[in-house]
Amino acid sequence: MREYSVAERRTVIIAACMAIFVNPLAGTMLNLALNDIGADLQCSAHELGWIASIVFLVSVVAMVPAARLADIYGKRRVFLAGTLVTVVGLLLSMTAQNIYMLYVFRGMTGIGTACISSTSVSMIVDVYPRDQRGAALAWNTACVYTGASLGPSLGGVITDLFGWRIIFLVVVPFVLLGALMMFRFPYNIANTKGEPFDAKGSVVYGLSILFVMFGIISLPELYGIAMIVVGFIILAFFVLTERRTEYPIMHLELFRNSRFTRSLTALFLNYAASYCIAFFFSLYLQNIGEMTSTEAGMFLMIQPVVQVIFTLIAG
Repeated sequence: MREYSVAERRTVIIAACMAIFVNPLAGTMLNLALNDIGADLQCSAHELGWIASIVFLVSVVAMVPAARLADIYGKRRVFLAGTLVTVVGLLLSMTAQNIYMLYVFRGMTGIGTACISSTSVSMIVDVYPRDQRGAALAWNTACVYTGASLGPSLGGVITDLFGWRIIFLVVVPFVLLGALMMFRFPYNIANTKGEPFDAKGSVVYGLSILFVMFGIISLPELYGIAMIVVGFIILAFFVLTERRTEYPIMHLELFRNSRFTRSLTALFLNYAASYCIAFFFSLYLQNIGEMTSTEAGMFLMIQPVVQVIFTLIAG
């Protein structure tokens, strides 16, 4: 195994932290701008909910294929491609003239986010020795919560002073800084270089996730329940075919590791609760509590600030 210098490790951690900082920052800033976006683009609260949902939906679909591509073609290459797609998506989001254009551009950002998220943690694990990984990963996670803590206050101020479109421009420099740092890292780590990419498995996986998530979002409508059922049927087909594939898109035996499975479950519940609170509470504080965007932002930053502190302690 290659030994990486302190400078090379520092380059990777800065690049990863800068790039992964952006999604929670932009997401929580946008939560404070939802009222203004709704008024400007003339859309309902349900349609506003899709602004955040579309990013996560596309990210979930793209993340597993992106991780596999990174293993085959190199993590540095996929990371840099992700930063490029993210910047383009952010800049185009500024120009959206209706809610559907914003959906498309936010979806593009979701693809970039998937490439960044699927490679950043993996590269940190690659370059740091075992006895330093906990602290390095803690800093990476702390950047997620730092973005989430700064987003509400910054989003409120920016929305009140300059309008919601400027939010997308504010986060671009952080992505570019992450890309610049990764350019300086000389190694394109590819753990399974030369192996074929399972395109069929990627499509089946993507369809299963799309049906399940669209169904959940469409509840309690009857077609929402039907979509969830179809999604799980496709997911079962995916599991059966992946077990017989020589080079699968996802190694399902990982889920036999109870520690791995419990960790994923805990992460899922944590992020699900955090983002639900941030979305609905921001609307409540402004519409029912009659707070300004700035006031609501200051209130919402309390939780992620506490999360940053305890993440660093735990790491």
